[in-house]
Formats: sequence, C-alpha cells, structure tokens
Amino acid sequence: MKEEPCRAEQVEQGNPLGGEVGTLGKSFALHIPTKLLRLTEWSLEPSPLMLVAQLRAAGWIRLHLAADAHPKIEAIRLQIRQDDTPDQLEKLAVLADQYRYVKLHTANNQRVQLDRTTTSYLGLAQKDNRAVFIEARKSAINIMSLEFRNRRLDDWRDEMSIDE
Repeated sequence: MKEEPCRAEQVEQGNPLGGEVGTLGKSFALHIPTKLLRLTEWSLEPSPLMLVAQLRAAGWIRLHLAADAHPKIEAIRLQIRQDDTPDQLEKLAVLADQYRYVKLHTANNQRVQLDRTTTSYLGLAQKDNRAVFIEARKSAINIMSLEFRNRRLDDWRDEMSIDE
C-alpha cells in the first residue's frame, strides 16, 4: 500500500492539509498520526508540548501551539478587563472556557491528552463510538466529531463537486 505524500509533496500539489479518522481513548487521550504532525510547522521538542485547545464550534476543537496562542489569549483578556463593561465577568468566563491548555506527548505514541470537559464539546455522548476526524494544517490540528465533519462536507459538496 502506497503511503500518502509527505507535507512537501502535498504543498507542491496544492494540498497542505491532511486528515484521517482516529479514536478517542477512554482516558481522553487521542493518538495523532506522525504523518499529520509532519504537516504542521511545530517543533515537536520538548515533550510534552503545550498546546491550547480552542473550542471552535460544537463538534470542532482546534489545537494551537501554546507559545503562539497564549499571547493572543492574554491580549483578549486584557482588552476585556480594560473595557470594564457590565458583561465583563461573563466574557472572561467564556474566554477561559473557550481556550484550554492540553499536552501533546511527542515521545513514543504522539498523543494529545484531553479531558472530559474539552471532549464534551465534541458531543461524543456514547462510550462505544469515540471516533473523531483529525485534520492537520500548517499551524493547527483540528479534531472534529464525525457528525461535524459530515455536515462540513455536506455544506461544501455542491461547490466542491467534480460532477457535471
């Protein structure tokens, strides 16, 4: 079986993305395949690597390098505090809920350690079906429920169709 092209080949072919289905473990650990990690521009040392899990939409989490995301999150937090609006505490609570720190263990099995609170956003209610779609890009890794992924495909199906 031929292996998928590496990042350089995909970029050359106009496809800097890659994705595949994975399974969220019972302890909320998710194996990130090496070929997907290679699509990112992340330095995988040291291990564990600190990431920020951004809750993007119900069924979709995006992982960012904490070193890149943290200053941006702190800038938003500072702006909220400076605005001093009646909903300031609510905005700070939402900010804290939307961005959560997680670890990517790069030694051995390349797994990201999530938790129940973060993975609940994926909507994986059944213990038996913990399949997710993992998609890598240059600066982030997306984790999607299969339901979210299928809706995304349906939303773009006509525009992306090769059928006449």
